[in-house]
Amino acid sequence: MALVDDAISTVNATLLANLTWLDGAYGKIQRMRHVDAKGKETTFPGAYTGTSANGTNDYINVLPDQKLGNYCYWEVSDPVEYDNINRNFSTSFNFKISFWFDWRDIFGDPAYKAASIEQVKLIILNVLAAAQYTRQVEAYKVYEDANSIFQNFTNQGYISSYDHKQIKGQFLMKPYGGLAFSGVIQSFMGCTYQDVVVDIPQSLIGRLPMNYSNSEQLYLTEQWYGENIYWRTWALSSGADDVELLTGLTDSLVNVIVKTEYRAVNTVNNARETGSVQLVDDGSGNFGVFTPDFWTNIFVTVYYTK
Repeated sequence: MALVDDAISTVNATLLANLTWLDGAYGKIQRMRHVDAKGKETTFPGAYTGTSANGTNDYINVLPDQKLGNYCYWEVSDPVEYDNINRNFSTSFNFKISFWFDWRDIFGDPAYKAASIEQVKLIILNVLAAAQYTRQVEAYKVYEDANSIFQNFTNQGYISSYDHKQIKGQFLMKPYGGLAFSGVIQSFMGCTYQDVVVDIPQSLIGRLPMNYSNSEQLYLTEQWYGENIYWRTWALSSGADDVELLTGLTDSLVNVIVKTEYRAVNTVNNARETGSVQLVDDGSGNFGVFTPDFWTNIFVTVYYTK
């Protein structure tokens, strides 16, 4: 991933990891057109899903659809301006991220009947406020109305809307709902920036640290007294009731450990545990963490300087 796509994929990984009810997180959509058998043309937001077996590009219509489950997708202002400083590119861009969901998957049935849309807003905002890139957004505009959620987004504001005849009233009435959040992301990327490797097993969604990447990444939003901060996630299976090494994390690599995050499932009460974890030096310059034998699905993210 690169440039704006890197920011979107990173935030999407955080959303999937922390919103256990979210089934899909799509990237930038494009305004698509469809002509039916009677010659009637409609427009819809299309998310690219890859190339099909016959070599054609596949797009999925992300207007409300029960078959897609609970999902979100992004719209980005056009054009996006990039500043070039010694072949390192930085940008700020306007975005809108739209969600469609089933209230029952968030709150359960019948509890969803008493839940309010403000509760859903707070749940999503809490994750966006913690995610890399969106944690620096100073203000969000939040939309509830279908005409605002499903309109096309540009630098000039909202222009010609999608064909809302496809969105019947029941798609935004309980048990279904929708929201959109817009703001400005400040994104800083180098021209040779490493690809983000995000591999989230479906069964483990909701159990990952807020930032997840199994390869070393540059922490783009903060520095440690003028030094770059790097981070990486280690996936450990089950607790060993002993110190488990974090392969590759050594005192020859690390100058300062800035912070740590962990997430694990406690098999005693089947609860999800999160927080910081103490790193242990094995005496040979290798860092590890103590993992109790009642932990499983363990993920540890370490932030450090070099």
